[in-house]
Amino acid sequence: MQLLVKDKNSLLEAVHLATRKLSGVQDANSVLLDVLSICVEAAGAEGGTIFLHEPASRRLRFLHVLPEEVASKLGRLDIPDDFGVAGEAFQSGKTIISQFSKAGDPSSSEIKEKSGVTVRTMITVPLRIAGAAPIGVVQVVNKKDGNFTEEDETVLDTVGDVCAFAVTTSRLMEQRQSVAALE
Repeated sequence: MQLLVKDKNSLLEAVHLATRKLSGVQDANSVLLDVLSICVEAAGAEGGTIFLHEPASRRLRFLHVLPEEVASKLGRLDIPDDFGVAGEAFQSGKTIISQFSKAGDPSSSEIKEKSGVTVRTMITVPLRIAGAAPIGVVQVVNKKDGNFTEEDETVLDTVGDVCAFAVTTSRLMEQRQSVAALE
């Protein structure tokens, strides 16, 4: 029972850490790697990716991947905003917990080929502010001990909300600065 309490405390710490890192940030993109790292650690996973949406191209723009040794193998992996589990979570605005056979996620065959990573378990969280459309997704893969849980979902949803708020605020600040420069 104490282990469960410890896990809950560490998950709450992850939410607080993400909130501290993102509050007042002018360039949220610069700390999204930290947020991804927090999500991976909080969920006890092997790695993850984070994407932001580009409405004009209807694509999810690949920003970061962990672990770093995988990042160098993958290169740039922008995807259509309706592709695979990431696209499904983005379009629906709902978190998706996935478990795959030993062969892994069939929609991630390109990732498996390039990185050598087989995705066995995955949680895909839309980055969104309640009541608004998602601005991206974070995917955390391969829980080290078992499968992703509702508790993981709750924590990552909260971190995703904070992240979406920070990115939206950052974009508004950039627009305000552009308008001020024009004046």
